[in-house]
Amino acid sequence: FFFKQKTAYEIYQCDWSSDVCSSDLVESWLLLVGDTKSRGRLLAIYMIALYGSIMLAQMSLGAMGSVAESAPFMVAGVLGSMAVLPMAVLPKTAPDVGHAEPLMPQDLVRMTPAGAIGSFGSGVGIAAVYTLLPIYLQREGMSVAQVGQLMASAICGAMALQYPVGRWSDRKDRQTVLLALSVGCAAVSLAVLILPSYPPLLMGLMFLIGGGIFAIYPVAVSHSADRAEAGELVRVIQGMLLINSVGSAISPLVISPLMNRLGPSGLFWAFVVLHAGLASFFLWRRNSHPSPTSAAPFAATAQMTPIGAEIRV
Repeated sequence: FFFKQKTAYEIYQCDWSSDVCSSDLVESWLLLVGDTKSRGRLLAIYMIALYGSIMLAQMSLGAMGSVAESAPFMVAGVLGSMAVLPMAVLPKTAPDVGHAEPLMPQDLVRMTPAGAIGSFGSGVGIAAVYTLLPIYLQREGMSVAQVGQLMASAICGAMALQYPVGRWSDRKDRQTVLLALSVGCAAVSLAVLILPSYPPLLMGLMFLIGGGIFAIYPVAVSHSADRAEAGELVRVIQGMLLINSVGSAISPLVISPLMNRLGPSGLFWAFVVLHAGLASFFLWRRNSHPSPTSAAPFAATAQMTPIGAEIRV
């Protein structure tokens, strides 16, 4: 989970004839079965289902927790088992995609520093939202039901703001958008620390912080795609996913000690420092190396495995 929280959505399939096991994201199947006229709509419906289901899951924690402490785990096990049925029943085979080695992080930092740093910072922020934000809310005295509602608000922000921010990045210098997102996340995090924990206000702040943090990654990837050569696009996307995964892996290990030292507020102090640092870097890059005209239109998509990235391109 710490190395890549997105692997919760992966489908694992084994080819017993060759003893080779592979993993593909649901996005891979959707992009494979759709054509150029329907892929965008299929992926958009998938995104709505993905984030919508996460919101429903968070909102149902209170009801399930009142039944039994183990109820959420039992429901997750049942749903996970049911998710295997379409794979077992439908006559579908795994996509046949060639293998391409991702660019190493140091190569991506040289090619697109803003994209690489943005992807890394996004990984740190997203992992902290998934793993540490519920702990912060619980230590602030929230009940399980309230924690679920506030987490649902953060995921709702991720779903609602991703597309408008992406369209904005298509019309504006993406480094400017990354700068604005970073400043906004730092400001909202500071507001959480300063303002009283009034439930409706806190829910609105969670909506904004979730939307801002989750929107940084796709904008950073789109910025990197603008810098990449046509033949290197797949490798760039894979490398960006690797950098994002590294950020996700170290996030709980770095921020949790800060929460132990400063208390629950350490999470949002970490958000302030993280996004203030990102904003400073993006401001320097924008002034010293202006972005080229956007060559790769933004697509509001979730992070993918390397195979999914190849099929998408």
